[in-house]
Amino acid sequence: MSGFVAALAGEFLTGRGALGQLQLETKLPQQYINYGVLAIVAFNFVTALAPGSPTFSPENQADVKKRPAGPNQKPTKTSQGGTDVASFFGTSRGFGFTKKNELFVGRVAMLGFASELLGEIQTAGKGPLGQLGVPLTPVGKEYAGFALALWIGVFAVAAVGFNRVGQQEGNEEIY
Repeated sequence: MSGFVAALAGEFLTGRGALGQLQLETKLPQQYINYGVLAIVAFNFVTALAPGSPTFSPENQADVKKRPAGPNQKPTKTSQGGTDVASFFGTSRGFGFTKKNELFVGRVAMLGFASELLGEIQTAGKGPLGQLGVPLTPVGKEYAGFALALWIGVFAVAAVGFNRVGQQEGNEEIY
């Protein structure tokens, strides 16, 4: 999540997406950067699904069978008979930095960042803001200090947790 926001800030400052920023840092041709990222993705995909990987080991499969059904395998129903959205997505009912919420948001952020990288390759170097059609003229470093202070402020507010520190909804610790 932080990486995606940092990539947006970098795009705002440089006019380039995450891969373009990596090219600025390494001075490698953009084509090598694109192939390198795709190779890393392919390697992780193949190693995760390879028949000899620990994913398919008898020990892991026995452990998987012991686990209870996940939230979207047995979603709870609301009093009106519909599916409880928080239960379906495996999130907490309230707002906050709980374990369930952070796990869900982290997974969505990883998918979003991967989609952004693929979109950047397909759109010849446009980052997420460029892909959305936001007109970009690199603004330089004069806003970097403000952006950093704002980012620190967001995490400071999140750390305080609106005075709800501790346990919430049973075993849900607020970070």
